[in-house]
Amino acid sequence: MKHIIYFVTFVFSSVVFFSSLGLSLELPLVIGQNNSTSTLSVTNDTNYIYISYHADKDKVLRISHMTVKEDLENIATTSKGNPKIGHFEHHFEEDTTKHVYVVPIIDGTNEYYIAAHAEICSLGIDNI
Repeated sequence: MKHIIYFVTFVFSSVVFFSSLGLSLELPLVIGQNNSTSTLSVTNDTNYIYISYHADKDKVLRISHMTVKEDLENIATTSKGNPKIGHFEHHFEEDTTKHVYVVPIIDGTNEYYIAAHAEICSLGIDNI
């Protein structure tokens, strides 16, 4: 079965399209408007979607939030259209260089929307 996965991030104004089993997508985690400081990647197999946060060299992933929904309207947003982090069902808080969320694929569901957020820090410095 073909699955379609969409990304909704704080960085991009449009939804990023990802489809087909076994393919992968990698996006920069951007601070402000132009500073890339790590990556977010998605892969999938027949049973799971894998959402991976990877901190760049000399960086630490401090906190990550992520949600996967079957319908874009089910992702709570602010009045400006940004996803509301406090409404994400997945949350990880520990200084690390990588974290992977594993989300089961639901039988009969062909489309997924992913909203992601992270706090990245330089080693020895508080939040960037």
